[in-house]
Amino acid sequence: MKANTKREPQSSLFAFAEYGKVTMCSYVPKKNKSVILLSTMHSDNSVSGAKNKPEIMQYDNSTKRGVDNMDKMVTHYSTKRRTCRWPFAMFYNMTDTAYLASYIIYTCNNLLAKKSSHSRRTFYRELGKSLAMPSIEHHQHQPVPFIHRVLKDVSQSSVHAIFVNHTINNKAKQESLAVFVIGLYVKNTRNQSLNVVLVTYDKMFQ
Repeated sequence: MKANTKREPQSSLFAFAEYGKVTMCSYVPKKNKSVILLSTMHSDNSVSGAKNKPEIMQYDNSTKRGVDNMDKMVTHYSTKRRTCRWPFAMFYNMTDTAYLASYIIYTCNNLLAKKSSHSRRTFYRELGKSLAMPSIEHHQHQPVPFIHRVLKDVSQSSVHAIFVNHTINNKAKQESLAVFVIGLYVKNTRNQSLNVVLVTYDKMFQ
């Protein structure tokens, strides 16, 4: 089924499943290149046209405009990131497709919604917030982290704080990253010292 030097251009190979209506077609548009298609709609090896294209390929070319348009819209606003792990790549693609499908359903149910790029961006932003809100509310009711308990004890203990302010400038991105490091020295009831370092990052755009 794959392309090789022995197969002639504009030639086709067909494979049929013994059980079920499944047809696989391999077409060679040019040397050392093949296009493989799988169909449950076609069950013969008919070809036509000047280039002897199989009927499966002709049907696919006539109905794939919606897929091409979807790929174009998904690329405009995408959640994809560079990754070498195929589960992540599949998850990003599923997320982009689900986002676009939800926007199409929203515009169909709300005819007054503006069908523009700006409205789609606003819809994506609000959808992301609504999806993240349950997790945010869940974490708000979680037990108080250890660092919060320590900071509460700090206000009731003798504290020696050392403040270090360091700014990293990045001219390429035209932004500065301010890093604040606070060293805390706390004495507890057992006369034992506890050293706590709290690091926070605050990104300030120029």
